Amino acid sequence: MTHTAEELKNFTINNPPIPNHYSGNCFACVNPTGLKLQFWNLDGIVFSPYIIPPKYSGFEGLGHGGIIATLLDEISAWTIWINTKKFGMTQNFSLNYLKPVYVGTDIMVEGMVGSYEDNHVIIHAHIKDMTNKILVESNSTWSLPNKEIIAKTFNISLEKLVEIYTTFFNPILEFLKKT
Repeated sequence: MTHTAEELKNFTINNPPIPNHYSGNCFACVNPTGLKLQFWNLDGIVFSPYIIPPKYSGFEGLGHGGIIATLLDEISAWTIWINTKKFGMTQNFSLNYLKPVYVGTDIMVEGMVGSYEDNHVIIHAHIKDMTNKILVESNSTWSLPNKEIIAKTFNISLEKLVEIYTTFFNPILEFLKKT
């Protein structure tokens, strides 16, 4: 099911965002100098309304391409968490910049699962303006490794990873049961 940008924005006004209790310093969501994204879920679509501030501009009032890529990467990660209840690691990420994304304008960042198997997922994501024009689109493939591999990759103990999972995922799971 697809929703207009206006419908999604109205949804955010009337519904709380998905809780984010991540204990790290993620630039896209919890870092105080970062993007401070919040996320909602409707019919399996994970989305975030956003206005790129001027401090993240590229050339002459355009949103910086790296910031745009970050928006799409982050919505893809949250789409995985919400729809599979698993942690994903990016394997491949491709972007198509179709139209300019200007700073200071309302945009909607959306992600949806394209396909899902036990050990990997494909995510389709895009940024659209409030008239529903697709400005940028991405396709990404993510591996869904087990906890031992994740702990090794991030050079943390399995116990620490379980603590992070519990702190991060349990509030999300409780939230999703209520919605």
